[in-house]
Amino acid sequence: MSGPKPIPSFGKALVVGGCGFLGGHIVSLILKRHPGTQIAVLDLRTSSNRNASPSVSYHDGDITDATTMQSIFSKVKPDVVFHTASPHFDAPTTVHDKVNIEGTDILLKAAQESGVKAFVYTSSASLVIDSSMTVVNADETWPLITGAAQPEHYTTTKAYAETAVLSANRTPAGFLTCAIRPAGIFGEGDVQLLPPMISACRKGQNKFQVGDNTNLSDFTYVENVVYGHLLAAQALLQTHNIIPTIPLDNEKVDGEAFFITNGQPVYFWDFARAVWHAAGDRKTAKDVWTLDRDFAMAIGTVLENACWVLGKKPNINRKQVRYSTMNRYYNIDKAKKRLGYEPLVSLDVGIKRGVAQLVEQEQKASEKKGHRSSSLALRPYTSHFNYGTSTTTMAQPTLPASAYEALDLPLETLKILTTPKSAIDDSAVAAPNLLQHEGDTSEQTSLPPNKTSIILYAELLLHIRTVTLYASLRTSHTRETKAKLSTDGYSITVTHEGESATIRMPIQVQGGGDAALSLPAQPPSKDLTVRLQVKEKEGTDLLGTLQTEERKANIVPWDGATLSGLKTVTVFCKACRNELVPPEKIREWRDLPNENWAEMMDFWHCHKPDEHHLHDQAHDAAMEKKGYAAGNRLEAAHGLAFVDLSGFLLKEQDCPGIKMFPSEGNSLVCKQCHHILGIPDANTQGWRVWKWCLSIVGSSSSNDDSDRDHAITPQITTTTTMTYNVQKWISARLLFLAENMGVRKFHIYSESSTSPSPSQTPVPSLLIWLFTPDLFYSSSITSTSHAAGTTPTRALKIFYRHQTYAPPQPGDMESTSIEDVGFPALLWDELRDGLGRSQRVLPESARVFQGWEVGLLERFDGGDISQ
Repeated sequence: MSGPKPIPSFGKALVVGGCGFLGGHIVSLILKRHPGTQIAVLDLRTSSNRNASPSVSYHDGDITDATTMQSIFSKVKPDVVFHTASPHFDAPTTVHDKVNIEGTDILLKAAQESGVKAFVYTSSASLVIDSSMTVVNADETWPLITGAAQPEHYTTTKAYAETAVLSANRTPAGFLTCAIRPAGIFGEGDVQLLPPMISACRKGQNKFQVGDNTNLSDFTYVENVVYGHLLAAQALLQTHNIIPTIPLDNEKVDGEAFFITNGQPVYFWDFARAVWHAAGDRKTAKDVWTLDRDFAMAIGTVLENACWVLGKKPNINRKQVRYSTMNRYYNIDKAKKRLGYEPLVSLDVGIKRGVAQLVEQEQKASEKKGHRSSSLALRPYTSHFNYGTSTTTMAQPTLPASAYEALDLPLETLKILTTPKSAIDDSAVAAPNLLQHEGDTSEQTSLPPNKTSIILYAELLLHIRTVTLYASLRTSHTRETKAKLSTDGYSITVTHEGESATIRMPIQVQGGGDAALSLPAQPPSKDLTVRLQVKEKEGTDLLGTLQTEERKANIVPWDGATLSGLKTVTVFCKACRNELVPPEKIREWRDLPNENWAEMMDFWHCHKPDEHHLHDQAHDAAMEKKGYAAGNRLEAAHGLAFVDLSGFLLKEQDCPGIKMFPSEGNSLVCKQCHHILGIPDANTQGWRVWKWCLSIVGSSSSNDDSDRDHAITPQITTTTTMTYNVQKWISARLLFLAENMGVRKFHIYSESSTSPSPSQTPVPSLLIWLFTPDLFYSSSITSTSHAAGTTPTRALKIFYRHQTYAPPQPGDMESTSIEDVGFPALLWDELRDGLGRSQRVLPESARVFQGWEVGLLERFDGGDISQ
């Protein structure tokens, strides 16, 4: 995607560190996208990585030298500053302090004094993590980890620098700042990520893998990082032009930090193998020895101690083991919404470009020595992270004794270190692993002897473009257990002990031609997991379509505009089909702007048009038509239905099929079946009727095109009955809460129609974690809405715990990461029961994750709205 239209020029731009890896790319992309910009490059030494464009000038200088900086800023007079300068991660701590802290302070002061308009700082995604944290979809609300909690001094100094940059925003008023937090930068000119990986490949070290490759990591191609910087600078300049207006919080760029990634988290060793594959290596996951994480940590400890004594640097250390087995991926929604950011270059194309340059350098170096460097010359790159199927049960036979000779450890010590533990350590896993072993308590154990049952489950995670297939067997798989992908790539059949089961995949996967899928050979298991990479056919954009902003939106049916567009609308009780609101009662359906409408109304009344010119009677009539009592608050109006996400606000006389029922706590019930439909709203003098209790019959008219030439065009009336699963209304509510409250954990309790007293006995509740807001799944087990193995279902993945709730007492601490939310009793019961029912669809071992129960809730899709 192209993103916002680039402005022709930044004016004068100063790129600090412009001869480095990232800075050099910033210079190149500015020239390409903003050709009218005059660029000045400031670096400690500017003799290398220079751009030949006449629009670029170069200035040698040390950013820790205040006098030199003042001189350069006075000479260049930049409008925009890109501060990318930073020492190497492994540099001495004194260098980190001097450059990242002292140097940044000096640059900020020089920029403020010389009239700089926009200051963009290159920060780091590692600011929110320490060396042992698991990071799942981290966003900018995560706190910075500094001081004693942050073992990496480099990261602490970067956090200080970012804080200083953001604190300097609007001091003076025309000085605007922001920070970009890239994760795992790689590409042409990279010296930290790709070169060590290629070197490991050349030395044969890619025969080993640490951990089971279930950890997701974010890597970012350098051009995408640069693009994020340029978008930020453009947004700051555009904000500067409209000063003194300060943007709304949800639009603000100045004073803000933004994560920038490729938006494609991948399994760590899949990324490494993609790099090696691009460098000419053709090993697959089957050819790789897997080292247990704990064993690798033990080796790292031994080598660190031994090398410390010998004064050498170990080939493997504990930091490397943690890095290669941890989950580290980030949420870039903020950058997408406020900057208009979308990655320009995909991950596989970025790998191809970066590795091609390194291999070319190898070849040139070899030619200078008079021979070819390696038989692993660059071969045509066709991979899209699809090197067969990768599996999570990748345990391999014990390494030969010769592999441990270099450690010089006693035989008994090696035996202890290499003996697997009885339980799987899942502390580093940050996303549910369908192979987690929770004991043999599956439903299959209750089957008669010698009877095999196969349960299949598959889910598509759009964010990482991966389909995970799970097969649960009653007995351990053997060599005769087969999995076969259909010719069209839409279904998979698993055969085991003479029985087979077929599942329709959530999306088409590559392979086909009745391709056999690789199943893990060792150890024998009843639970199999296979990951399949989704690949687009050339000329298609299915995944792009599935990830459009329109599709990501929390779409909810029965909005005011849609209902007003129908010829007639009749509201029925969902339980008994009794007519509740006849079509002639409502003349207009009107959307409420938001559940926070009261604050919006206060704002509107401060700026509403002057209507005093109307006579008193006309003025009152105008206010009544708008639905506002006395012109200052919302009030239900006869013939007018207000519509929000979860219900309708109606006047009592417009609802002949509904009555008040005092014995149900003054609830609104159906006159025919006494099913609870809503509650009275004293504040608006109306009745709130819940959508999930209703069925709507709407009719619309259209012209018959075949009689277009006739004088009288006949009308065709189409009648549609609309009703929806309660789960989908719950999902819409949870998505709304997550978007508007900025949290994903909710303590949901059942509320009565009357306010609970502070001394109320604790009531059952659910602690909800909205873990995955959008996925598609298929199951061979019949669900409430789909037959087994048929149409994939769009859903939320929910982690939950059963708890109790009591109203908070004065002095109680409030949680900033968990929001208390009351649900009507019927809706709460459906949430609890729906999550419980959904676990039947999931395989037994995927129903619990690190103390959380796992469930699924269906959510609205485009097909629901098209009704």
